Amino acid sequence: MKPNVKLLGIMLLKKIVLKVEKRELKNVKEVLWSFKESKPEVSIDALRHGTLGEDTLVSFNVDEKHYEALIGKLNESGIRVLLPATKSEKENLAVKLKPKVISTNNAQGESNRLDVETHALNKRAINTPAAVLDATIENGNYEKVIQISKDFKSGFELIKKAKDNLGKAVTNAVNNAFEKASKSMFEFTSGFNQLIKIASDRNLKAMHLIDQQKTAGLYAINLCASRREYLNLLIQICNNNSIPNIVCLKASVELATMVLDEEDSNEDTEYAVRYLNIKWLQIVFDTTGDEITQKQKNSVKELISRVRKIRNERNL
Repeated sequence: MKPNVKLLGIMLLKKIVLKVEKRELKNVKEVLWSFKESKPEVSIDALRHGTLGEDTLVSFNVDEKHYEALIGKLNESGIRVLLPATKSEKENLAVKLKPKVISTNNAQGESNRLDVETHALNKRAINTPAAVLDATIENGNYEKVIQISKDFKSGFELIKKAKDNLGKAVTNAVNNAFEKASKSMFEFTSGFNQLIKIASDRNLKAMHLIDQQKTAGLYAINLCASRREYLNLLIQICNNNSIPNIVCLKASVELATMVLDEEDSNEDTEYAVRYLNIKWLQIVFDTTGDEITQKQKNSVKELISRVRKIRNERNL
């Protein structure tokens, strides 16, 4: 396997790491958006953020076909690229990009600059408590971040940093789980379950990280949207009283679009009649209904009404 390369299905992806100031993040996103607009077929996965001193590290994968072109675009925009990290690959790219961003005799100098920065990155990545915490945050291991934030042995500065970055760690966990479930059918269940775990985590609720929990739940719904083979998972979300009520309600809106477009005898309706907790859904609707549109309200009302009607007819 080539360095910094991973296989996703049958598509070969290669990693790019950028070193930017925090204020440059918007520019990075604009450059990537512009690149996608000009090349709709390109595959760029979700961005991951980390810190290196006062700078921000941004990493992502891009398909091999557009790898060099995207690095060229980033260089043209003045964005510093840390990876590719292998010497031969850096020298090749330095030569190819020379007409645009490197002076005539400076291809080797550009390669040396990347060597120095990569070495600095590796040196800073020693397993110091702060570096371990940075990696933990970037990887989305929010439970470990919570542990550090509560461990008085960690020291004041580390505890404060853990508390300040817990939201970021949860956001990374959500993005990682969604990416995993979206990109691979073999990882779908694991990613989906992780999203539900985050959405229903009582510790996060106690720490007022409700927005991240809502996002996790909405991502889980997104994975199931318009896919009838996952109707059972939508019903599980509807019935889950540990996740934010708005997530349950949004799941019922999506469920209604599947159930209400068929006759009462269809398989989807039958499954909802058997397993949907309409008592809980009615409570959710009564307390959270104002957060959805009138059209969505009508759909949920009709869903509850249909399930109740069939159950009454069958004395269930």
